Amino acid sequence: MSSSIAQKQIENAKREIDSAEYLLNVTLRSLKDPHLLVNILIHVNYALQSAIEGLLEYDVERKIISNLSRDIQEREEIFKWKSCKLHHIEQEYITFINKIKKIIELHEKSPMEFQRGNKYVIADERYRLEPLTTMNVGQDIRMAKSFINRICEIIDRKT
Repeated sequence: MSSSIAQKQIENAKREIDSAEYLLNVTLRSLKDPHLLVNILIHVNYALQSAIEGLLEYDVERKIISNLSRDIQEREEIFKWKSCKLHHIEQEYITFINKIKKIIELHEKSPMEFQRGNKYVIADERYRLEPLTTMNVGQDIRMAKSFINRICEIIDRKT
């Protein structure tokens, strides 16, 4: 990888996704506490954000992006509308990133969360339910790994 900042961000993304995987496959199995599913998704979200930051830093180094704002919203817009188009990042990844972000935001604002069997359920203010299951969170981890690998391919590409 060319940029040390980009490299550190990608390494951080990989560490976060490894932590999420460990929590899912080891900690959750031994504690059997579905509340951990939210914590796992928080790690997934951190991993996704680190991978995005790594790509943005890579684009800055290559002078594709000249001025990178400190504002998170602006950075997200640059990622979606410039980096994704330039590097041909699939729309399914953007949809996935938004889904994870919305679940985390729902968790932070939720008036009620509860366990129902092996599911952890987050309710919004209108009591619409967002159930988290081991299987769904496992799929989210796999999708996040795929996204991180896609970012690695871009950064590692010889230009």
